[in-house]
Amino acid sequence: MSAATLDADAEEEMQSRIELVRAARSLRQELGVAPLKKLDVLYVEGGVADDYLLRTQAWFNEIREGAPAALHISSSVGGVDLHLPVEGLIDPAKEIERLSRDLQKREAELLGLRNRLDNPEFVARAKPEVVERDREAAEALERETDRIRRRLEEFSKQV
Repeated sequence: MSAATLDADAEEEMQSRIELVRAARSLRQELGVAPLKKLDVLYVEGGVADDYLLRTQAWFNEIREGAPAALHISSSVGGVDLHLPVEGLIDPAKEIERLSRDLQKREAELLGLRNRLDNPEFVARAKPEVVERDREAAEALERETDRIRRRLEEFSKQV
């Protein structure tokens, strides 16, 4: 193997590790956990090449293989599933309530953007960058509403 191939492989491996840490931190953030608060355990399915990096950079005491039996939220990245147990971190009923309110708010925003973008007069008169900005905002809101729906579904199944 050439040095360039080794560098490319190492770069790809490091990037996948960074993505795992980022996904674990996102799970923590979704639950409102302080960034530097150490949590007990993160469950992983699909294998992790370096659990030390994930543990230390995402602030967990332990990484366990598998999925927890208790109520949890999940995320997938690069063929690896991460599961964060929520017991002791949030009240599931309040979280469902919060997610429902958030979903209603995002759906109302999305409806307004879609109505504006579906209006031929708006599209014809508005500057192209404004139309493009609104389209990008609508796509982002669609992704966000999908994420919230998945989270609500996860909690509804487990509660």
